Amino acid sequence: MNLNAHIISKEKLRVYKKEILGSGPRDISRRQETFYKILLDFSYKERTVLSYLLSNSGKKGNLMMAQNEISQNLDFSLSFINKTMKKLMALFLLRKVGNGRYKVLVFK
Repeated sequence: MNLNAHIISKEKLRVYKKEILGSGPRDISRRQETFYKILLDFSYKERTVLSYLLSNSGKKGNLMMAQNEISQNLDFSLSFINKTMKKLMALFLLRKVGNGRYKVLVFK
């Protein structure tokens, strides 16, 4: 990724974090709108990873799967999965609970 694209994505991340954290728990429509904006900035592969995480998480968003297992199931590189998961955690869409355990914090 070139330097300009990196700077732009860092700025968008900062704005999204502010929008997500700034909205109260009752302001669900604003949080959903922000979530849709975030999805528009994701690549097809990143959306595929998020979709996979959502479909394989339990009712409460619990996901018990290591990154290498996700990588093998989606046939994506481990480094790409790692970067995507870090991006999702930075956007408060995913939280690491333990080794190989995550909590998906997205509306289902």
